[in-house]
Amino acid sequence: MSYPQRVREMDAKFDVPGPPEGEELETLAEAPCGAPKRLPAFSTETSPSESSGSGSARLTKAGSTQVDLDPDLKEAARSLRRVTRRVASRTGLTNLRDTGPSRIGNYEIHGELGSGGCGAVYAAWDTRHDREVALKLMFRDDERGLQRFRRELKAIARLRHPNIVPLIDSGEHEGRPYLVMERVRGRSLAEASGGVDPLSLRQLVELVRDASRAIQYIHEEGVLHRDIKPQNVLVDQHGEACVVDFGLARADDDASMTRAGAPIGTPSYMPPEQAGGLEGSIDVRSDVYALGATLYHALCGRPPFRGSSDHVLAAVLREIPQPPSSRSSEVPRDLDAITLRCLEKDPGLRYQSAAEFADDLDRWLVGEPVWATPVSGWERALHWASRERTVVTLVGLLLASLCLIVALLAQNASLANQLGS
Repeated sequence: MSYPQRVREMDAKFDVPGPPEGEELETLAEAPCGAPKRLPAFSTETSPSESSGSGSARLTKAGSTQVDLDPDLKEAARSLRRVTRRVASRTGLTNLRDTGPSRIGNYEIHGELGSGGCGAVYAAWDTRHDREVALKLMFRDDERGLQRFRRELKAIARLRHPNIVPLIDSGEHEGRPYLVMERVRGRSLAEASGGVDPLSLRQLVELVRDASRAIQYIHEEGVLHRDIKPQNVLVDQHGEACVVDFGLARADDDASMTRAGAPIGTPSYMPPEQAGGLEGSIDVRSDVYALGATLYHALCGRPPFRGSSDHVLAAVLREIPQPPSSRSSEVPRDLDAITLRCLEKDPGLRYQSAAEFADDLDRWLVGEPVWATPVSGWERALHWASRERTVVTLVGLLLASLCLIVALLAQNASLANQLGS
């Protein structure tokens, strides 16, 4: 099937008017994955007479002479760009040109869905089982990324939960490892909490609650996610939450990729112990903090702290986040309390598990009183004292010494007065 015929099929599927039969753009090349290859960069110019209603547009290519561009062809090119954008928005493809391999093993590559620090994710078709899949392919020559990729594969291989996208297959392509997962058609929680057609407050809370249940499951399996954020919680076509991207996940018995003093993760959603590079202090309560930061974004459309990486890391370590209700008047105080309980600097003041957090969200959803309450100054002091016992002991000895010195000075003053009289 020629590329123009495929465009016509897309036009019909997405209700986009196409050109009449017989009028094809001959400048399009057939790409292996059924998408147009990138064409040379052209720019359009208008002759001076065009502004008065006559003349024609001109097409200029770097290093070449100007050629006349027929107005009908110019309009057809504009229509094609509109069709491409419409198809991209409807299918979830952010890149419709040939940017990678056309086939990997049993998987036909249909387009790039996105890329990150260590690899790219492609929309693909499983020719063995006739189904859509998402294929993540590792970039070349990146040893650190390779370790992260292998760890993601190890972390998700044994996970089976309705709110976690399952692993289907894995292998290597020309020396580059890849993994294959179910294709989730939908949008991220970040997109669902703002922009076009945002979800209701209740729906967003339910999604975070379901993601928390999935995180509790991986904790019970001995895995920490360490990169929970709205972009890693997808909302599928049925409105269900799906947790993805276990590239920073760590098993209890895995000490690889740990670098003391170097924070790993997304600054706006990482807890203070992770922001400070204290890998030994990271536990399930660190993921609880990230769940709270994700809930904060869902409620307010932004994370608790934002700015440059250095500014955010400093704020995570030292600043108290503003209540979500201060940024959105729709947020009730109980959700303020739940969110801020997760975002406590001291892990001992947070929910002690993702299950506790999910349970409190359930209480809010059914209208019951929530466990979370604003933390008092005395409670903070007691938790600090229990954590810093050595400091408390030294301060106590210092105060006792001061009291003894004051008592001795007072006694000496009293004796001096008696002798003077």
